[in-house]
Amino acid sequence: MPQATAKDNALLKWQENFGVGHRGLDTEHRRLVGIINQIHDAEAAACTPRQLLDLANALYVVAMEHFRHENALMRDIIAGAYLPPSGGQKISEDVVNEHCAGHANALIELETMLHSAVSDDHARLAALLSDWFVDHALKHDAHLRAFFQPE
Repeated sequence: MPQATAKDNALLKWQENFGVGHRGLDTEHRRLVGIINQIHDAEAAACTPRQLLDLANALYVVAMEHFRHENALMRDIIAGAYLPPSGGQKISEDVVNEHCAGHANALIELETMLHSAVSDDHARLAALLSDWFVDHALKHDAHLRAFFQPE
């Protein structure tokens, strides 16, 4: 399997706003970015179809584990394990349920992308995956930053 992509040549460069301020979640986000970059570089690295399939499977497993972890943390937030941000509001159970449902939909979307494009153009697949990740990290996780990032 190809080695991790050098950051300066990466399709998807890590940005601090991809993080939420929780070490575990941020590490998982970085792993997702790394695998997406490996998929992007698969053609140039002369990956075999099996190696590309291994990368696609790895991405799916990391995403699934990440969503499980994030869902559990959100349940901890509504249970009171984390203090709400100063001057901020608690996250409601409805918001958590909606967020968790969004994760289920994101996994379905990811699986569809991986199945339909795994044998196609690696760069096109990586671009779709990059958009998928950025949507998750910037839009759907925004409210988590308030709990985990110091003001």
